[in-house]
Amino acid sequence: MADQTCFSVTRLGGSGWTGDEVRSRRFVAPHRGVRAAHPWQDSLLNRSIALSHASPDNSFLCGISAAALLGAPLPPHLQDCPPSNATPAGGSHLHRSTARGRRLDITADELVSVDGILVTSPARTFLDLAAELSVPDLVAAGDALMRRWGTSHEELSRALTRRLRYTGKVRARDTISMLTPLSESPQESRTRAIIAIGGLPVPTPQVVVRDHHGRFVARVDLGFEECRLALEYDGSHHFSPQRYQQDAARRSRLRSIGWTVLEVTAPDLIRPHSGAPIPLLGTIGEALTHLDAWHLVGHRRAQNARQGARHRSRGV
Repeated sequence: MADQTCFSVTRLGGSGWTGDEVRSRRFVAPHRGVRAAHPWQDSLLNRSIALSHASPDNSFLCGISAAALLGAPLPPHLQDCPPSNATPAGGSHLHRSTARGRRLDITADELVSVDGILVTSPARTFLDLAAELSVPDLVAAGDALMRRWGTSHEELSRALTRRLRYTGKVRARDTISMLTPLSESPQESRTRAIIAIGGLPVPTPQVVVRDHHGRFVARVDLGFEECRLALEYDGSHHFSPQRYQQDAARRSRLRSIGWTVLEVTAPDLIRPHSGAPIPLLGTIGEALTHLDAWHLVGHRRAQNARQGARHRSRGV
């Protein structure tokens, strides 16, 4: 998993080390009352693990810290944030200048253990993230939790209805229907969410394409099978010469059997300036018009995506 060399300390020391030894340069102090041996990489995940060693027995990691341990992707601006820890409502929360302490109304089935560390369950973590993430980032996190932990739409909906009022509830409610365990990368998930928010038909993730003989041709990131339109997200790892050649050959095979392939990169998902449209949306709209396919895929529009977009914490 991550660095597991953390241990709690007092003025007299800890884990077999004396007080003078734990204060020496051979250790770092991610939080008061905890030490980690060198080499130690400073990251949200490792700071969260270290925090668990300095926390009361009835506490648990929540929010972005729970997401980090559960393997949910988080946007870069949250990686430098303090880890989050909570205790059940009515108890005293952890006081650390290097962490965020909270009291949460929590039930036993909303807690799980990850490598011996108590964290909020995937469903509860998703709901807590809705207060901090934009819709595309929330979809990316939700897709990953579904894929890695088998979290279902029903489980998320039950967790949602269990709590009456909280920040991010509308965003969470409108995002649950957009989630799928089929998405294989955060950027694929964000791309799909941006398309839904833009009011366009939403493509299917991980579409398997076969030729007229039934032979496998390719699996595309996102696709409209009705009109043979594929969207392929190209991250930085696609720019190596070998990967570029592999991608070019695969897309050539797709085009040879009548598929239209649109390559998507990070700039296609960002507004060039305030008030400007997101480039990807215009590209997809033009492709659907050229293929005369609006009547074939119009039913794919997400019903609640635009409502959820009005409540996002950060712009797309």
